[in-house]
This record gives sequence, structure tokens and C-alpha cells, in this order.
Amino acid sequence: MPSSVRVHPVDLSSGSGLPGAAAASLGRLARLGRRLWLGLSCAALLACGGSGGAADPVDPPSGSLAACDATAFQTVLHAVPAAAGPGPTPTTTLTVHYRRPAGDYSGWQLQKAVDRSKQQDWEPFSSLQPLYNLLDRSLEWELVHVCQHEGLGIVPWSPLRGGWLSGKYHRGMAAPVQGTRIELAEKEGWSESWSAYANERTWRVLDELFAVAAETGKQPAQVALRWLLQRPGVTAPIIGVRTLEHLDDNLGATGWTLSAEQMARLTQVSEPALPYPYDVITSAAQRR
Repeated sequence: MPSSVRVHPVDLSSGSGLPGAAAASLGRLARLGRRLWLGLSCAALLACGGSGGAADPVDPPSGSLAACDATAFQTVLHAVPAAAGPGPTPTTTLTVHYRRPAGDYSGWQLQKAVDRSKQQDWEPFSSLQPLYNLLDRSLEWELVHVCQHEGLGIVPWSPLRGGWLSGKYHRGMAAPVQGTRIELAEKEGWSESWSAYANERTWRVLDELFAVAAETGKQPAQVALRWLLQRPGVTAPIIGVRTLEHLDDNLGATGWTLSAEQMARLTQVSEPALPYPYDVITSAAQRR
């Protein structure tokens, strides 16, 4: 459940309260002129110019948004126009909330935790932070439904699956790109490793991803993020950028939409095989 919430207002018109060059890129959020959520990991804020001293997970120093425990907290940036209208005003602010969301739960665990918090009148869950992307969709079997029924926002981590959906990988490759997270994952045995994803299903998904990117004039990473943003229940993905260039590229996933036909193609090609009992439940529902 949420804990140790700290709120830091940031004036985007002047950039005060944001570390270094991060103000310029994050200011693009406010210039969209509408309500928008974007998740950023603490590591991304460090890369944008945050201070790199000892982390304080409870009360980060004022003006230093990156000084938090990246293993325990995620930063959610909420751009809120101060007044209604088509564009931002000089008083547009960015409010940063430090929370520990629910994450890595099974469906029954999350439902039981939500029910327990209601029974005990505890601070309610506000979001779930799961693994979710075009290549990893098993949370749709139960967790998405729990979140929708209980009013929890879905804030997915690894929306590009460590780089698999970034545009660096395509059919015909025989090994991961050198110096990338996928190469390191293969050496360390991490879940996004080359051996775990270098298969026909991944190549089919990437084929369609590149096709839609060509149609829209967007980068594959932007299309992958856009698909996630348009999925039911998703509030915003957590983007693990390392550079301001990566941040600018990822922000290109906003301000446009995939067509219903393009969404359907990406959703169909990435549909995972259903294990029992989900295959039986789905078949029964389709026969009704």
C-alpha cells in the first residue's frame, strides 16, 4: 500500500525545482495542454541531471527529485494545467508523488489485499505496478480485471522489455546487440534475456511493430508505448530512459493515437497462448 508520500511542486514556466536540463524536456508535458500522466524511474531522473548523493527514501531534499531509493520507490509525474483552456498558463505546475505501489501480485493476492485494506479502513491501494508490454501480457488474465473493478491505475514497468521493443531488434538477428541490457541479461540470467525472447512469437510481434511504425511515421518504441497507453486500465508506463535523447524519443508516444485497426493488429499478433483455466473460460465466454 502507499507509504511515505512526499509532494514537490515544480513551476514548469521557470523550471525551478527540477534538476538541470530535465526541466526543458519535462516541460513538454505541460505544453500538451491537457491532463497527462507519465511514469519515470528514479534512475531516469538521475540521468537527467539529478544529484547522486546518498538516497533518502523518506524525505528527498527539496528541489532534488532524484534523491530517492530507486529500488523501493517510483516517481510519477503529473502535469496539471492550472486553468481550463487549450494551452498551459504561466502557473502550470508539476506535482511529484513518491509512492510504493502494489506490484508483482497474483490476481487473488491483489483482490485479498484490496478487500483487507477496506475491512481495516487502511490507506487504499491506488495503483498496480506490473510487468506489461507487447511481449508480456499475462496480467490481462486476472490483474487488469481486478484493477478495473477496484479503481486501481495500472502503471506498467518495462514497457519496452529492456530494449526488445525499442527498434534495435528484428527478425534475422542471431545475437543481442553488444553493450545493451539484453546482452547483459543473457550473461546474468535475467528474465528479458536473449534466450528467453529470441523466438518466432517475438519476431512476429516485431514484424508488425515495424510495419505500424512505418505507417504512422513513428519510431517502433513510440508505437509500443502508444499501444500500451491505449490499453484498458493503463494510466501510464514507467519509462527507464538513460539519456535526455531517450526521454525526448519516448515522449513522442504522446499527442497522437493508433487507429482501431492498428491497435487490433498489434493486439492480435501479440496475443499469448492461454493456459488452463483461462483457455476454457475464454472459450465458454465466446460460445455464449
